[in-house]
Amino acid sequence: MKGREYYQGPNFESGVPSRNFGHCQEENFEYLIRPRYGVGLHMTLFSFTTRASRVRPASKLFVPQYHIQFHGGSHPPGYKDVKVVQKHEAWFVKVVCTLFLYSQPLSDRSLGYLSKHLSPLIELQVVKWLNDPALGLKFFEFSRVNFNITHSFWTYTLLMRSLCNMGLHESAKLVFDYARIDRHLPDDTMVGFMISSFARAGDFGMAKKLLAEIQSDEVGIDIFALNNLLHMMIKQNKLEEAVSLYKENLGLNFNPDNRTFNILILGLCKARQVDKAFEFFNDMWIFGCFPDILTYNTIIGGLCRANEVDRGHELLNEIRLRDDCSPDVVTYTSVISGYCKLGKMGKASALLNEMINSGTVPSAVTFNVLIDGFGKVGDMLSAKSMYEKMVSFGCVADVVTFTSLIDGYCRNGDVNRSLQLWNTMKVRNISPNVYTFLLLSMLYARKTDCMRLVNF
Repeated sequence: MKGREYYQGPNFESGVPSRNFGHCQEENFEYLIRPRYGVGLHMTLFSFTTRASRVRPASKLFVPQYHIQFHGGSHPPGYKDVKVVQKHEAWFVKVVCTLFLYSQPLSDRSLGYLSKHLSPLIELQVVKWLNDPALGLKFFEFSRVNFNITHSFWTYTLLMRSLCNMGLHESAKLVFDYARIDRHLPDDTMVGFMISSFARAGDFGMAKKLLAEIQSDEVGIDIFALNNLLHMMIKQNKLEEAVSLYKENLGLNFNPDNRTFNILILGLCKARQVDKAFEFFNDMWIFGCFPDILTYNTIIGGLCRANEVDRGHELLNEIRLRDDCSPDVVTYTSVISGYCKLGKMGKASALLNEMINSGTVPSAVTFNVLIDGFGKVGDMLSAKSMYEKMVSFGCVADVVTFTSLIDGYCRNGDVNRSLQLWNTMKVRNISPNVYTFLLLSMLYARKTDCMRLVNF
């Protein structure tokens, strides 16, 4: 019985209210709850009661530190004190939620009472207790219109993050606008979160609008968020817009880093705009950035795809002279592949030897491009030699390896050797690709023609 007296749950029967509710004196008024199902219930405001003697003064409910849960960064200036909710305030939060959910519209007397006792901390807890971003925004706007209350920084942060996570980006932007009006400027981490969220949803217009607005507020631009925005724009084939956005934000609380340049250089190289990529490559030093191996590999790959292999080779040699960067297997393979596509197998083979002598171990891809290159120029002895060297380096032959060999023998008219390789693939359970089937159909057609000629 004592347990039941100590915790008296919400009483939806009309009854005698408690004489005081923490710091709040009892006010003798009643309101009507309108539940979603069934008939309204008559109750007094303080039918949520607890015996004062049973409430220990030291009993507190600590509010989670919202900069960790919803903000992701350090406390902004002026928000360093830990916020706590007293136990009687926790009950009051439930009362406010009940009024808001079931008793709309509120009477003037109810509004008057809430305007006296609602605080920024209580309002934050109500938004959190509602556990629904859309409902939280409704209460936020309701309290903003009806009560003279200054919302806390954490309320804005909680709503913006939760609305973004639910995909309600227009609502999140609305809260952001309210925050600017109330001079609760989000920091660069919060702004970055919203920009990334808009970009992931493909709403680049909203993301760019947000960037333009925070520049007027002199809020720093989070480089991680801007890089994500540039990456997603390029991924959605908005390369020119991404380049324009980068140029527009230079000097406006924005300093690009290595990743910024790598994103733009990669996008330009894939679009075969290598000369423009070189412009960004040459600008890196101006901003205190230095090309890393990813930068070099990206632009070397772009040059080789554009058949400017000698320029790519020059960059490879440039890397070798640097103390802080060394060419890796991707660097060498890109240039080797470029020479193979041009049929310059002598340069490709020489670069392979240079690669091995430098201590860089070739991969299966390296050998595959060489085998394919030798096969296309009809040098099957060198192609076979590369296949044997491939095995000696512990690289496993795959469908690309066998297809390249089959193609090479087929070009030389050696149908039987091509079919032997096909049988080897079947024994090793190597599944053919589309190009393998195309070659096989050509082989069988050629073999059928030969049989017809013999029979004729």
